Amino acid sequence: MSIKQLQYFLKNYNIKHVFGYSGGANLPILNNIKKSKHTTFIANRNEQCAGHAATGYSNFDGIGVTITTSGPGVTNMITPLHDAYSDGIPLIAITGQVPTSSIGTDAFQECNAIELTKPCVKWNYQLNKYDNIYDVLKYAYEISISPRKGPVHIDIPKDIGMSEIIPNNSCELYDQMEYKTIEKDDTSYINYDNLLDLIMTAKKPVIIAGKGCIDNSSRKLLQKISMTLNIPIATTLHGLGVVDETEYYSLGMVGMHGSVTANYAVQNSDLIIGLGYRYDDRTTGNVDKYALDAKKIHIDNSEKQIKLVQNTLKNHDLISIQKDTNNVLEELVNIFDKFDENVIYNSFQKRTYWSEQIDIWKYYNPYMYHDDINRLPKIQYVLQKLDNYLECNDCHKSVLFTTGVGNHQMMTAQYITWKYPSLLTSGSLGVMGVGLPYAIGAQLANPDKQVIVIDGDGSFNMTHVDLMTVKEQNLPIKIFIMNDCRLQMVHTWQKLFFNENYIATEHENPDYSMLAEAHGIKSFVCDKREDVTKTIKSSLIYPGACVVEFKVDPDICLPLVPPGNTIDDMMLFGDNQIIENQSLPPS
Repeated sequence: MSIKQLQYFLKNYNIKHVFGYSGGANLPILNNIKKSKHTTFIANRNEQCAGHAATGYSNFDGIGVTITTSGPGVTNMITPLHDAYSDGIPLIAITGQVPTSSIGTDAFQECNAIELTKPCVKWNYQLNKYDNIYDVLKYAYEISISPRKGPVHIDIPKDIGMSEIIPNNSCELYDQMEYKTIEKDDTSYINYDNLLDLIMTAKKPVIIAGKGCIDNSSRKLLQKISMTLNIPIATTLHGLGVVDETEYYSLGMVGMHGSVTANYAVQNSDLIIGLGYRYDDRTTGNVDKYALDAKKIHIDNSEKQIKLVQNTLKNHDLISIQKDTNNVLEELVNIFDKFDENVIYNSFQKRTYWSEQIDIWKYYNPYMYHDDINRLPKIQYVLQKLDNYLECNDCHKSVLFTTGVGNHQMMTAQYITWKYPSLLTSGSLGVMGVGLPYAIGAQLANPDKQVIVIDGDGSFNMTHVDLMTVKEQNLPIKIFIMNDCRLQMVHTWQKLFFNENYIATEHENPDYSMLAEAHGIKSFVCDKREDVTKTIKSSLIYPGACVVEFKVDPDICLPLVPPGNTIDDMMLFGDNQIIENQSLPPS
């Protein structure tokens, strides 16, 4: 094997940035990357940050690649691999390994990388001397981007990486691969007559659009179907921006912290069309009582996801369609275009009552929070002012957001107006600390856009070491830290469901201004309501990276669907059990 083939692969697939961390076992690989005129190696401050940065890059530009060393380099990569696996993001992870002769001897920094990564990747493989690395990488790439997208892992022993022998054929590769097939669309017949009958006769239909509808073509087709047939659209967390939330047919986000309108509409519907959406527990609530009067349609291009939903909704009236969502939408639009106008009109009109009911829910149930002008600003207030600033300056389209996980994540989903698919956050695995490294990858993939991190103090504290990477790469990322000195989401659960037994959710923080300036990065601090807008403006017009600390009052994120409840049985603003002000005293 010649490691130079890695260089050819990166160039041919136009991979301009590779993320990672150096170590003894991956030096042959890095030595080759260093010589590349096409690809730049981004040295993050630990392997976990490198994996998350590659995920951020992959989400917006082709596929992310990360290169780390053996042993702890592999184990530190497990979380980002599982994060990408859970959220369906393509990623190629390359790890160094001890020399072939040392494998199995408990050598320094040896671990069984293949067995460790197997549960959190679509496919993994350890190179041997007969392999052509270009062929292996090409195969890995195809697996990674095939439905459902996800990470792959290639382990390279040090002696293989140092070899200059170029084999004629990858003779053993395909015999040893455990991932036998690359998923393709199911070519079985779709009974469009039955599908159309369900859609046209439903009186209270709802579309739920997930990440599988994020591309521009699907967005346009969804809009046309919704407007033509008078069908409202809710989105998942990862589907935010699939629908412009200022449009009348938008219901907002569905689920545990979703909008009242979306949750009420879904739970009271008679037909749910799930597009690129997994019917996961965060959006269904108590699945045994989930929208019991509704027939469910699930359209997804992944056989695995189809089977998972079939198991989840095994007691429901479910139709499963394994197809690319865009292809199904396109076919439906073509059929509707041929319909008699009176048929379309009648179908539209029969949902007038449903539309009126939804308008009532929207009017009476906006997102709400307790706002005390005599105290520190709330996260919701800061986000509203940020959203207003972006709207007034017409810059929603030019901004990308990343978040960590916690209260700030859900409040960002609620209080930013999502007109475009511009949010990157950890969904299924719920990884704290991803906000900053995601942003590094996203900014490198989108140099013409402004990347804003919305992070909580607890989440930011996990990965702020990568501020130095931001500085080294001269990335103009804006990092908004919502500092309430708490892990507030966990604190809320302790309050509501664990008899106010608060454990390990209140903490001290460093001086974020000094931390930023120690890394050579501009800092701003805001602890007054009247300064919020000014601080937002000052930070966004600043030409480089900056850390912006907002000292905020902690607050419960509402609505909240408690465990075991249906999604229409929410804790809402004003409920007796949560009306008590949780805020800290003014500083």
